Amino acid sequence: MEEKQPIETRQVKMLMVNPTDFMVLFTKGLRVKSGYKLIKGLPSDATLLTIAYEPARNAILMVVESKEYTAIPKTQLPPIEAVEIEINDKRFSKPKK
Repeated sequence: MEEKQPIETRQVKMLMVNPTDFMVLFTKGLRVKSGYKLIKGLPSDATLLTIAYEPARNAILMVVESKEYTAIPKTQLPPIEAVEIEINDKRFSKPKK
């Protein structure tokens, strides 16, 4: 009887971003604007594996790997998590009264 090999695991999530919010990140030449930060769902050690547009969800999906994520079998789809974009640009904040 042949022994089954264990299924390899990976520590990944699929991060979902609104396409309009995603494009606001970039300036001419696709340089990321200063003052923008992904604040939810993106650990500091995250590595981008792939990125694609998902028409059914109207979202940009990014597969990201991090040691902070729970290991899942490579045969399983990564869990999806929404990513919020924080604007740290004073030009967009309201003056305090």
